[in-house]
Amino acid sequence: MPRAAITPKFLTHAFLIVLASLIAAELVVRIFFARNMSGRFDYGYHPTAGFVEQSDGTVRLVRAGGRRFRPQQFQMPKPAGTYRVFVIGDSVPRGPSLEGAYAWQLQEMLQKKGIQAEVLNLAVAGYGVRRNQIVLKQALTYQPDLIILHLYLGNEFEDQRERGRADDFNPGTPPVG
Repeated sequence: MPRAAITPKFLTHAFLIVLASLIAAELVVRIFFARNMSGRFDYGYHPTAGFVEQSDGTVRLVRAGGRRFRPQQFQMPKPAGTYRVFVIGDSVPRGPSLEGAYAWQLQEMLQKKGIQAEVLNLAVAGYGVRRNQIVLKQALTYQPDLIILHLYLGNEFEDQRERGRADDFNPGTPPVG
């Protein structure tokens, strides 16, 4: 009498279906959502996270890599005759909405006075000195005429915690400074 093949008890049909489903889900995420996952564990410490430079010269500010920029865009190089201002900081300058933030209000005030100005809000809630320094360095590459840096030292604990998380997930993260 031939011996029946012995299969391990964990290789049931249900187990194989779940395993195949997980593998398929992983492939779908890696193929279709890879851009959304890019920088997910940088916690705001990647120098260019959130700055998307397009081939037509447009720079878009997006939520990426731990930076929750409000969606905005501007042209590079800076249009002639335009006064460019960047507001960098935490939740106070970020404001309750793009239009409710003081960056927007400053732009409206300058334009009412006849000054061709664009004021961009690069503030991210919870950012302390370390992460604002990274945003500041990147902002300097976009030809600002003025930078308003709004710092609140109460965010330093969160900056330190997020740096630890970034180091845990990305051991090769370059040092800040």
